[in-house]
Amino acid sequence: MGVLSLSKQLMPNNTEKVNECERKRTSNTLCQGKEYIVAQIADVTEEYKNNAKPGTGILAFQDGYARGAHADEIATAWWLHATFGGDLTLLTESTRQGVKTADYLWNHRLWERKGISSSKFDTINKRVRKAYMQIVGDDGGIVLEFTDSKLTLEQAIKISLQSASRRSRGFADIIIKKGSAYRVFRVKK
Repeated sequence: MGVLSLSKQLMPNNTEKVNECERKRTSNTLCQGKEYIVAQIADVTEEYKNNAKPGTGILAFQDGYARGAHADEIATAWWLHATFGGDLTLLTESTRQGVKTADYLWNHRLWERKGISSSKFDTINKRVRKAYMQIVGDDGGIVLEFTDSKLTLEQAIKISLQSASRRSRGFADIIIKKGSAYRVFRVKK
């Protein structure tokens, strides 16, 4: 996948800053919003495939996990385990008001799953923002499932990475999935 040039969409009224950001941009970066922070984005799909050990490791549920209320998270956990392997624990939701927890602890990193059925940028951006908030404080990962969306995988990738480049602190790996097809990206700031 080629590098996405998003700066003109994100900063349409400030061509001087857009041009400055474009000059500083390397082949694997995106320019971001008013702060002009450059996020590095790399396609790491092949790295994930090469390191995969499908079905190996432990798939577990944290004590108190409400299995009946989280069918989509459980299905994604099984897919992650069957596709990539590794130790994966489905985490119990926090009972403290206002405290959000990630869905998984996978290979010692927090991961959040978000199902997306919309094709609207604002909705996708909101889901990505919430996912980042649930893995805040730790470099982790996000699984974005576009199974019910009208977007193609390539369209989902473009919108998701545009949103992720705005949010990223540290780094996050993002699995973008549409049906059985998927790609994995690493977003760093």
